[in-house]
Amino acid sequence: MKTETINLSLKLLLIFFIISCNGQDKKQSPQKQISTTSEKGIETPDFFNKEYFNGYQLSPTSDFPMYSYVDNTIGEFTINYVNKKIENQKEWLDFDTKNNVISEDEPDDNYFKQLNKLIKNKLEPKLSEYHIIAVFTPSNFINKNKDYKYPYEKYFYLYNTKEKSWRLINTKSINDANENITSLGELNSLLKLKETQVKSDTKNAKRWNGNYEVNIDYGKLDENSEMAIDFNLEIKDGNCTFSGMGYKTDFTDQCKMVEEDNTLILKYEKNIDGDGFSDHSDFKDLGEIIYKNGEYYLKSPIVADSKWNYNTEIKLTKSK
Repeated sequence: MKTETINLSLKLLLIFFIISCNGQDKKQSPQKQISTTSEKGIETPDFFNKEYFNGYQLSPTSDFPMYSYVDNTIGEFTINYVNKKIENQKEWLDFDTKNNVISEDEPDDNYFKQLNKLIKNKLEPKLSEYHIIAVFTPSNFINKNKDYKYPYEKYFYLYNTKEKSWRLINTKSINDANENITSLGELNSLLKLKETQVKSDTKNAKRWNGNYEVNIDYGKLDENSEMAIDFNLEIKDGNCTFSGMGYKTDFTDQCKMVEEDNTLILKYEKNIDGDGFSDHSDFKDLGEIIYKNGEYYLKSPIVADSKWNYNTEIKLTKSK
């Protein structure tokens, strides 16, 4: 836990340092476009002024895209992009490492250039799917070294794409460095975002209750060992777990269920056990159970048949 805290603090300091240098190294200073908001009379910069843009980054906790700027004249701000559907936000978690953009020690210019390109290609074509929040700290709370003066104030603005205007939605007093980071949970709370509650048809929900099992034999790895995986689905009163154990596989995922006629769709919610290597957080759906001719079948992007074909119907054994 201590190591994670140090790494998080280091990442925040590196981002703050880079945006500080970018703001300082411009050949011409950005035009200080200041506008006075109607709420509390706070003077804010033109957040979308292209001169302030130094490239997209991930948040210090690596779970949403953003960009930042700081100087002694206007203060410091971050522009944060939050997917309107909370269940889709997990796509950004560790987005850099998932795309093989990795810095061995301290992030360098090449790391940030690659990351900016990746985020731009994913984010900009789908901007309509995101809330945009500016988090602003006025210059009177920033010292000559571009550090915060404690206590300081943060102002949160939500962008209205139709009116092309910003609206103040919150203010927050920051008393020490432990409160510097604006988390995704905090932004979701401000936006009043909640995960879509998925419920099965109560009339037919009980028919899916039970344990579903399948063992898939992929042949021999060598003379002394075989490649086989046991998959298990446990469904009871609207709760679902999906697990796998065997060849290069060790996971238990919690899932939500959506019933469509004779098909039960299994939606990934979170991992609750396993070795950490069978990560399915990129999968919106873990698969589906299909009922036909009195039998149950599994069709899944994470389960292959004996010939290593995924998304094929595999017969399940059901027990109560």
